[in-house]
Amino acid sequence: MTESGVSRVSTNIAALLCMCFCSSVTIAQQRDVGISEAVAPDAPPASATGPAATGASTTDVATDVPTDTNKSDKTSGSDAAKATQHERPAAPSVTETAAAIPSDAELQSSGAVIGRIDIKVVDVFDPENPKESGSLFRLANTLHINTRESTVRPQLLFAPGQRYSRRVLDETARNLRNRSYLEDATVMPIAYHPETNTVDLLVRVHDVWTLNPGASLSHSGGETRSGIQISEGNLLGLGKSVSVDRTNDVDRSVWKFAYGDPNLFSSRWALDTAYGDTSDGSTKQLSIMRPFYSLDTHWSGGITSNTDVRREERFRQGVAIDQYRADRKMADAQLGWSTGLRHGDNDRPDWVQRVLVGYRIDEQSFSPDPERGTTLLPENLKLHYPWLGLQWFEDHYVVVRNRDQIGRTEDLFLGRSFKVMVGLASSSTGSDRNAVVVTATAQDAYQLGARQFLLVKLGIDGRHESGQWHATTFSGSLRYDVRQTAKAMFVAMLNHVHMEHPDLSQQIFLGSDEGMRGYDLRYRSGSERTVFTAEQRFYTNIQILRLLSVGGAAFVDIGKISGDTDPLSDNKRILTDVGFGLRFGNIRSSGGDIFHVDVAYPINAIGPDRKVQYSVTTKSTF
Repeated sequence: MTESGVSRVSTNIAALLCMCFCSSVTIAQQRDVGISEAVAPDAPPASATGPAATGASTTDVATDVPTDTNKSDKTSGSDAAKATQHERPAAPSVTETAAAIPSDAELQSSGAVIGRIDIKVVDVFDPENPKESGSLFRLANTLHINTRESTVRPQLLFAPGQRYSRRVLDETARNLRNRSYLEDATVMPIAYHPETNTVDLLVRVHDVWTLNPGASLSHSGGETRSGIQISEGNLLGLGKSVSVDRTNDVDRSVWKFAYGDPNLFSSRWALDTAYGDTSDGSTKQLSIMRPFYSLDTHWSGGITSNTDVRREERFRQGVAIDQYRADRKMADAQLGWSTGLRHGDNDRPDWVQRVLVGYRIDEQSFSPDPERGTTLLPENLKLHYPWLGLQWFEDHYVVVRNRDQIGRTEDLFLGRSFKVMVGLASSSTGSDRNAVVVTATAQDAYQLGARQFLLVKLGIDGRHESGQWHATTFSGSLRYDVRQTAKAMFVAMLNHVHMEHPDLSQQIFLGSDEGMRGYDLRYRSGSERTVFTAEQRFYTNIQILRLLSVGGAAFVDIGKISGDTDPLSDNKRILTDVGFGLRFGNIRSSGGDIFHVDVAYPINAIGPDRKVQYSVTTKSTF
């Protein structure tokens, strides 16, 4: 099952508490609206909206026109606060001092330095919001351990005494929003002291519910997955994650234990580790990394290790025709250097360039399946090689809402980027062949108007040996967004994948996991796939139990796969399906997953495959 397939649908304690509460309120007070009451989604507070407040102005609520974060210093904190006073009330200390605060441009040109830094952690349910002030909402807040100030402070990219920079505040907020245990984060000036030319800052983060005990059940592509789990994504408010879960799907059953710490010992080092005991093998993962945690970080480094033992199957037209045991081992050590953020020329955004070096071990061995036997066994692979990497990208983000999430702040990258890694494997380094290993991606984005975006991405991943590409995937994607209103958007996506001389252990599939929602899992296989999706998205103000935001979509999926050597294959046909579905955005728990309930019909399926497909899945995006 691919990673883009089904995640898990989980229930959590906060949801159960709120369900009970809202049900009791509805029964006791008939004047209240039921559980699907249409309410306005929580707007960012006055202290956290507008160019000066967020450091990257959010999409305008009325027109939904995103604003370039690189131009945010032209609006003063006072103007931003006034523009959003109709939203959630801000802390008195913010509104009382905002009028005296110069604009970002004035603070930067005067050489203002940072003074006091306050950190405010907002509860899962805001007690200042009348819709979230009920007794069980307060109980849920009491049971939840808030993120500690000592967890947030080491992640800040600024400190007292440093020069004020709106760009650095923007990046800090963006980094914090990437933490799964936070729904939103903003950084804004709250006071200015002209006598010392210092500015005080407020870092405001909004917690989500991170303790998720529950069960999962999902159905897609004719297959059902289930599981149980207990996970804590913000252990004791320290930002660490721990989880134990069991999943069952069409391929295997897995017990998995995982632990992660993004700021090991309050440092910039991150630890991720996991162990999985599967019905057909095991998995082990370990990563200790000091990443490039900011655009201006000058070095990174670390080690990673992964082992995976499992039974793999080879498919033809959705049916397993062979199986074998696969044992994969990968280890990597790397170091990276950067000169930091550089100024762009000719009105281009600022940019970053990084150089990385490393050494990688990649081994794959295959053996016959002990239970069913194996007809054709893939060739073993042993690659040991040093590698050199180059990364170049621009600092160009806009902040939007209602794009791939419902009612959540999203950071959309609109800059150019290029990343490449080249390794040289040979017998002298312990490899079983001479090969050049290449991984590269290139991305660009175009804003075609105030409401239109085009995103382009190209990639290559594989190896060159004996004068030709082997096991190499060439990929390309286009995405076109048209913002119609604040609550409606049209999205068109085109994805193409071609695999050159694939190894026997590699297959490309076309089915429900690849975006063809009207067809079964792994419906067809081959070496080249094209999928086009047109989707009309709708975002509503409806919230269920103050937990789920509601949206919907109507879609058309068109796909084709080729390269199957089976003479009976019908891969020449173009597959098409149409359908519609509901989306439920999880706004109160970690991860921000979106529950999909879809109905799709395969227009040109043949025979028993021509049936309506019903799916209930969880994905990370709309």
